[in-house]
Amino acid sequence: MDKRRKRLLSHFKSIKEPVALPTVQTMDIGLEYVAASSEGANTTLGRYGSWPVLGPFILKTEDIRRLQQIAVEGSKSQPFAGMQIDYVWQEVEEMFAYRHMEESERLEFQSDFVKAIIEQKCNHDSKLYVYFHKFDPELPFFFKTRDEVINCFMLSEDLTSWDEMTTRGA
Repeated sequence: MDKRRKRLLSHFKSIKEPVALPTVQTMDIGLEYVAASSEGANTTLGRYGSWPVLGPFILKTEDIRRLQQIAVEGSKSQPFAGMQIDYVWQEVEEMFAYRHMEESERLEFQSDFVKAIIEQKCNHDSKLYVYFHKFDPELPFFFKTRDEVINCFMLSEDLTSWDEMTTRGA
């Protein structure tokens, strides 16, 4: 192995925190970006121009109580009003409109959304991170730490190992 390649591999494998750099906003399908970590890298497309990693959102004690109440009692109009996580819910509601989802689907999604947050067992002033693709009808993933959401992001991007890459063009 040549010295330049050894030096590059050593540098790339020393990346402490995964990064994703937006490179192109396309007109049809979304945001192109380069993702890299100590394991490898890839160029990939986002979905509909929306960055998938959001947060941190702070959940206060009263927010957690309200979510627990919604989980027991059911739907409420504007269930996340006044909470930081309401930003994500507004994005979800745009997905409902885009996909012309029925009210019953919206209520089921809302229930699952609340349960997924509660499952994180947040305490007073807990941080919550979200991995979510706008206009994707799948439930967002919620995480309590930045490392957890970064790992999810990097795994989902199907990285090519640094060891499999060449230092020259193909």
